[in-house]
Amino acid sequence: MSDLHTYIKNKIDNNKLPLSFDNTIKMVNELKKVNTKNYTDKQLFYQYILNIAGKIIANVDIEVAECFGYLEPKLSFNADIIYYEFFTEEDYYDWLSSRKEIYAKIDNIEDIRILNYVELCTMDYIKDISTICDYEIIHNDKVIKKFCKTEFGVNVDTPLSFIKFVSSFFRKNMVYKPV
Repeated sequence: MSDLHTYIKNKIDNNKLPLSFDNTIKMVNELKKVNTKNYTDKQLFYQYILNIAGKIIANVDIEVAECFGYLEPKLSFNADIIYYEFFTEEDYYDWLSSRKEIYAKIDNIEDIRILNYVELCTMDYIKDISTICDYEIIHNDKVIKKFCKTEFGVNVDTPLSFIKFVSSFFRKNMVYKPV
């Protein structure tokens, strides 16, 4: 198994992403053929996930899907970590202003999981300490916890930051929705 195959398999398995390994490899290879931005193979994997998220959003609102298209997979300085980032801060706030409506219209947990993964890998979202929003944690199609993001943290008894808090549930195969 190549390094790329191992990387993709680990990302799918560790994040419980609703993706077929074989199809993902096939699609990443297709993206290689049209790679005009000189993305690495790992960045192309992230681009593939972004394409899936864009289709999910387009089924709800095509204009918001275009806004979400302002994300791009970037390499960290040491080229070890890949993350998404919006082109501008305004693009990020456009996404924030529409995401409650988007999430409210999506019932498929696998689709929500893809959107959660993209958000959890988005630098703008990770470093956001100014927005406040109510959320639900969902497991097996049932809301199991409600909480509020309060700038950097959450309004429940935990020392964790917002990102670490929702990530802890995501790793346990749960999803979150803004409400």
